[in-house]
Amino acid sequence: MEKVVGVDTGGTFTDFVVLGREGLRAFKLLSTPEDPSRAVLEGLSDISPTRVVHGSTVATNTFLERKGAKVAFITNRGFEDVVFIGRQVREDLYRLDYRRPPHILERDMVFGVDERTLRDGTVEVNLKEEELEELKKKILEKGSQAVAIGLLFSFKNPGNELRIKKYFKDLPYVFTSSEVSPEYREYERFITTIVNAYLAPSVVDYLSRLRAGLGRKVWVMASSGGVVSVEEASSRPVELILSGPVGGVVAARYYGSLWGEDRVISFDMGGTSTDVSLIEGGYVITKEKVLSGIPIRVSAVDVHTIGAGGGSIAYVDMGGALKVGPRSAGARPGPICYGFGGKEPTVTDANLILGRIPKTILLAGKYRLDFEKAFRVFSERAKEWGFEDPYELALGIVEVVNSNMERALKTVSLGVGRDPADFALVAFGGSGPLHACQLAQSLGIKKVIIPPYPGMFSALGMVLTDWVKERSWGVLEVEPGDKVSGFFKELEERLRKEFEDEGVTGEIIFERFLEARFEGQSYEIRVPWRGSWSLFKEEFEKEHKDFYGYVHSGRVEVVNVVVRGVAPSPFKGLPRWRGKKVPNKRKTEVFLDGKFLYVPFYFREELCEGFSLEGPAVLSDVGSTFYLPPGWRCKIDGFGGIVAEGR
Repeated sequence: MEKVVGVDTGGTFTDFVVLGREGLRAFKLLSTPEDPSRAVLEGLSDISPTRVVHGSTVATNTFLERKGAKVAFITNRGFEDVVFIGRQVREDLYRLDYRRPPHILERDMVFGVDERTLRDGTVEVNLKEEELEELKKKILEKGSQAVAIGLLFSFKNPGNELRIKKYFKDLPYVFTSSEVSPEYREYERFITTIVNAYLAPSVVDYLSRLRAGLGRKVWVMASSGGVVSVEEASSRPVELILSGPVGGVVAARYYGSLWGEDRVISFDMGGTSTDVSLIEGGYVITKEKVLSGIPIRVSAVDVHTIGAGGGSIAYVDMGGALKVGPRSAGARPGPICYGFGGKEPTVTDANLILGRIPKTILLAGKYRLDFEKAFRVFSERAKEWGFEDPYELALGIVEVVNSNMERALKTVSLGVGRDPADFALVAFGGSGPLHACQLAQSLGIKKVIIPPYPGMFSALGMVLTDWVKERSWGVLEVEPGDKVSGFFKELEERLRKEFEDEGVTGEIIFERFLEARFEGQSYEIRVPWRGSWSLFKEEFEKEHKDFYGYVHSGRVEVVNVVVRGVAPSPFKGLPRWRGKKVPNKRKTEVFLDGKFLYVPFYFREELCEGFSLEGPAVLSDVGSTFYLPPGWRCKIDGFGGIVAEGR
């Protein structure tokens, strides 16, 4: 049996899940933000895995911190400003002092060429050799580290983009829009290609260090909800923008299915952020992600992220209101109670003050918590900020961060016409189980599922996930009928070859989609292809009515043909849970209704299947703690998960 390791690099901890002949094992190490590969290689040093699946934040951090490459962008003459003008969308419509976030591209690094390809793919003006020679000279003189190429209608005819690419074959990072995002809408296509080039040096350098330490054993979690090879991740680094959070969504879908729940909301609260996603049978796939004001047009599991985590810092604003996040204490110095030099109150400190995190537990199973230091700082801040005592401050911090996360959960449910009460909440992450039941109660959710190893659950999702590749083709045809079948077959052959080249054998399942709209509309919706145009139109009209509330008699225009290839992971089962028949009985103090009460306190590894408990109570696990409020009851399932239900 293979020994597969899932590795999730977070802001505070790097999580490891090992699944093999010996069963399931999970542990944490402190992250090394200056070089994330250090923590990864340290954690794998004595494991000898057959395969490693890694969710990395390198692409996300490089983009958000604006630490990417100096990119040269080549486009049609006269269209050099398209990527700066963008769309007529303002993030804050009524804010008079609004300024766009800084662009990742410098204006003097955009170069126009005389070329024109028409919408049907016909080349009207071709490239001139002497112009390309002069262009290459200019770009090299500018010290460009990467080149992005985006020409009009290249998704219909990529020939001229590929000709330009050949001129720069001696540069390590050259990307064309027809390879990165071969779809309609030049602004989004150009920007996505530029982001791909911008990320490439950082991502490739990081993956190369991992590859050097692990050989060909390492695979990477992509935003689309599956794993890809290091080679693909290096050629399409833009697909790693949501690499880490997606692992948790994959695992939440899997674990919900064990309980017969195909409608769940995943709630992942870590040290720095909270990620939530709606799962209704399958994942919600989107191509409309906007990060820091810049659209990223790649297929990604729809994950909504906010700056609310255990390390989120509390403060009082100029008006005297208590705020929490998005600024975080991160891995170093971390919350005050970690003892690594933190001085500002955080959500984790608040939960410790209230007793929801017992003073006696060890952080990540290793580090003793410094309750006294946290209490001292909270006492000082309470006096400074006008709170009665440190407990009132701690309750306020928890209430504020809960309201932030409640809004995020409403965004992915009520925001798309779904009642959260119809879903189960799968809560994980180092901090998620502490807040899950209170959030569920606010939203009318009756069932909360805390999976095994919740603090390392995203890493578990990486072990369980499939190999996934998705490719699309811009079509822009009105009522094409059944001839789209030919497009599907061509994309499937391309995907099959890519899987074979990467050594992925066995069954490959192809899922077919058309992204379509009524003629004259601006935006399309994705609908599965069931084999005939008549069936597609019927389902398209149903989806259109569900989404927009109406259907009209216009003709249907197909914008993109999409094929998603899935090679199922060999690991689809979790080992059965083992625990003590008679667990050790402990008590811990929890602040409730203005006073401390002694409540039951258990370590989850001691609990056997079927063990039940009524709140208030606290259950501790390596890397996470579960708070069961009054009025809730929970039970241990056959895999070590906790299923909690409210009245």
